[in-house]
Amino acid sequence: MKKAIDEMRAWLEEKKEELMLPVKLSGYPPTKWHIERNEIIDSILAALSGPSVKRPKIVCFCGSSRFIEQFGIFMWEYEKAGNIALGLHWLPPSYFDELNRPAADDHQAEAEGLAEKMDELHLRKIDLADEVFILNVGGYIGESTRNEIEYAKKLGKKIKYLEPQGHVAREGEKEKT
Repeated sequence: MKKAIDEMRAWLEEKKEELMLPVKLSGYPPTKWHIERNEIIDSILAALSGPSVKRPKIVCFCGSSRFIEQFGIFMWEYEKAGNIALGLHWLPPSYFDELNRPAADDHQAEAEGLAEKMDELHLRKIDLADEVFILNVGGYIGESTRNEIEYAKKLGKKIKYLEPQGHVAREGEKEKT
C-alpha cells in the first residue's frame, strides 16, 4: 500500500510541474485555473501524507433511553479518556419548561413522533463508529438495541457490552434507543 501511495504522490508532483510549465515559460503570472488546480493537488498530496494527529477512537453507545443517565456518565468517562462518544442525549427540565410541554419519562423521540428518524440517525452514528458499546443495564436489551447490534455486526464493528448478554425485552415492553 505504501508503494502505491508513494507512486501516486510522485505522479501528482509530476503533474503539478507539467501544469505550471507553460506558465513558467511564458513569463506571465498563473491564472486562477492554474492556482486552483495546484491547490487541489496540494490538498491531495497532504491527504496522502496521512493525518498529522492520530484520530481518537469513535465509540457509539447503544441501549434503551430509559438508561439516559448511564449514557451521560459512560459517554463522559469515555471522552475524558480521549475517545469520541456518540449516543443519546439527555434533555434537562429547562428544555421542556421553555417549550411549555411535559417531558416523557423516557422515549422522548417517541413522544415527539420522531422515533423512526432518531433510530435512523443512530444507525448513521454506528456507521461513523470504530466500535459500539451496548449499555445493557441489568442485562436488558430491547428490540431497537437488538436491531442496532445486528446492524453493527453486519458492518463488522467491534461490539462491547456493559454486562453479559442475557435479558431480552418481553413482548409489549417499551424500548427505544
